[in-house]
Amino acid sequence: MTCNHLTESNVSIPNGYQTVYREECVRCFVSQDSETGIDLCLACFESGCGPNEHNHSKIHCDRKQHPIVLNIRRKLKPETCEEPLRKVTKLEIREESEEDIYDWFYQPHCLICKINLDIQQPLLSASFEAVTKAPKASNKSQVKAWENEIVPCEHTLCLNPQADHIPDLKDTKCFGCDLKDNLWMCMHCGILSCGRKQYGGGGGNGHAIEHFKNSKHAVSVKLKSITPDGHADIYCYSCDEERIDPYIEDHLATFQIDMKKLNKTEKSLAEMQLEQNLNWDFGTSEEESGATRLFGPGLTGLKNLGNSCYLASTMQALFSIKEFADFELDMFNTCNPRCDHPTSNFQCQLSKLAEGLCSGKFSKPSGLVRQTTDSSPMLPFQDGLRPYMFKDVMGQDHPEFGTAQQQDAYEFLVYLLSVIRRNSIGNRDISTLFDFDVEQKLLCLSCKRARYSVFTSQGLTIPVPRKKIGEENGEGVYEEVTLNECLDLAVQPDSMEYTCEACKSKQGATTCLSLKTFPKVLALQLNRFDIQAFQVKKLGIPVKVSEEGLYKLDNLVAKPRPEGEELLPEAAPMINWNEQAIEQLQAMGFPIARCQRAMLATNNADAETAMNWLFEHMEDPTIDNPIDVSELRQAKSDTVPNDKVQSLCDFGFSEAQAKRALTETNNDVERAVDWILNHPDEKFDETASEAEKSMEVEKVKHDTDSLPANYQLKAIISHKGGSAHAGHYVAFIRKEIEGQSVWVLFNDEKILKASSLEEAKATGYVYILERIDD
Repeated sequence: MTCNHLTESNVSIPNGYQTVYREECVRCFVSQDSETGIDLCLACFESGCGPNEHNHSKIHCDRKQHPIVLNIRRKLKPETCEEPLRKVTKLEIREESEEDIYDWFYQPHCLICKINLDIQQPLLSASFEAVTKAPKASNKSQVKAWENEIVPCEHTLCLNPQADHIPDLKDTKCFGCDLKDNLWMCMHCGILSCGRKQYGGGGGNGHAIEHFKNSKHAVSVKLKSITPDGHADIYCYSCDEERIDPYIEDHLATFQIDMKKLNKTEKSLAEMQLEQNLNWDFGTSEEESGATRLFGPGLTGLKNLGNSCYLASTMQALFSIKEFADFELDMFNTCNPRCDHPTSNFQCQLSKLAEGLCSGKFSKPSGLVRQTTDSSPMLPFQDGLRPYMFKDVMGQDHPEFGTAQQQDAYEFLVYLLSVIRRNSIGNRDISTLFDFDVEQKLLCLSCKRARYSVFTSQGLTIPVPRKKIGEENGEGVYEEVTLNECLDLAVQPDSMEYTCEACKSKQGATTCLSLKTFPKVLALQLNRFDIQAFQVKKLGIPVKVSEEGLYKLDNLVAKPRPEGEELLPEAAPMINWNEQAIEQLQAMGFPIARCQRAMLATNNADAETAMNWLFEHMEDPTIDNPIDVSELRQAKSDTVPNDKVQSLCDFGFSEAQAKRALTETNNDVERAVDWILNHPDEKFDETASEAEKSMEVEKVKHDTDSLPANYQLKAIISHKGGSAHAGHYVAFIRKEIEGQSVWVLFNDEKILKASSLEEAKATGYVYILERIDD
């Protein structure tokens, strides 16, 4: 059957650059596995769910006037329920062979004429063939994330190899021991050394890094990772990063190695990291003992996309906050259907994730495999939703979150809240749930004069008392502390070097933080990190929390200023510091003076840029000097770039708002948006137009200075691994199930009832507390 809408404008053939979203609806998580399947638009290749409560396919047709769709549905073959799917263990992203697992059903359809069309019609047939051969959108997303992460460095680009050692490729072994696997060849002299012990990659005694320390030869190649086309693991010990050697073939030839005759026989570092993350069960007693699998609203898992557990754990914790979840569910029903570009729209994808996680519609045992224990059958885990569109959107303006590398969950939370604020123009800003005011007091130890400053924050980094009681396997063993002890330590004075502007004394000063207001939701980051040998190392300090999770935080409140206290003169003009970056640097153990000097040197950039600057300038004689007022005057820019003014005006702000905000934030557009939203009562030179007024954010104030400040622990994002940028994240979340308050473990797609919080003692990293009414 045919119709008048079957034209070339309504039926296209995808080229190599177009993404074909043929797995799930772009506005919700209804997929090709649903009973009615999904409708793929053959004009723009976005999919929508068919006849159901949302009917996003019809919404898309009405908005875009694209009536011709291809209904795609698949169903498991009966015999596949007995066998598990092949797990991806290599970095290569490729199409899985699904023909033996599913029966596929395709039906072209006109949504206006409401008739089925003949798939053999030439135009439809050509489009159908191209669509089914096109890479899946989720796979394209993963490929993009793995690309251009590893780059050359000055040490690989300036490499000058000398053939001091010619390795015997028929009998390779470490110069310092007899190991024959995990061997790294020095690209400076050719010596073979064993690497560090790697997950899934064999043993290692660290002789390669020992060679670097003795010889200062920075660049090594993992010998058995080299492929004939030049792919190999290159590691720079000076940068402490994986690198690329653009001239590897010539450099290997120096050591009489013909790259084209080599075959890769060991896994690469990236493959081992991906395998580690996909296979890591976090070692919880719940998984080992076969604890109860949980299903239902608010109990939906997220599939690990390869190092995406930081995202999954953070989002599960956020949506456990009822007010946040309710707001995003309302956005799903109101704003989501009106979005013109759903795949690239942040709010559309965030509300899509809200509906997917909170509705319970997708929380059901996997139909692919039946898991059993030795004693009794057990329900399988969920398949889990795949939030690749949301991850893609989050990575649009952030180089780190756009990659497939592991990231810091707290950094992701802070960044996510800033993106929510930036995208809330014209709507209520739900990120204000986390807003609170912090007061910082600086007290000169000589003249006792003080200076007070107040800034708004959306999270608090708190120290962990460090009481070392021994060592085990080369790692420190620490005395158990409580979360209350950490909170008490957070408001204790901290000494710093300081030259007083009033009395000119160099005796120093103390700084102390306290809370002027308390937020509705308090995000705490535990500083479990220390700097050892220029590397950030995580300390396994057990932090105990109560099972009830009730905390009274009155001791954090800012105390009344002493009567008659003299104030230090204002050190104006003051730079508007990137407080979030400074908090992250302080959490790594850097003193406040170094943090501020790094932010000043890097133009108030992000924490990672500032940290790299610090590592490069650790020996500077002025590194610990307090910032001089003249330096702040020099740092504060009076020139406002026109392109950045226009960027803010495009958001709906007036020119006067844009110029003032850029001046206050040293021309940082993202922070300028935050500044405008945090200064709704600020007076500007020009009157905003009616259109601009209509774009103002509805900012609801949730923080309060009233006491008592009673909180309940709602979620713990736990991390296992030596660095916040590696390892694995899970979330322990308090849920109401059958009238009882229980702790639930969210480990990617695995949702389990937790017997206790014992596992979170040494792994808890981010704590989410919600204020409770009296």
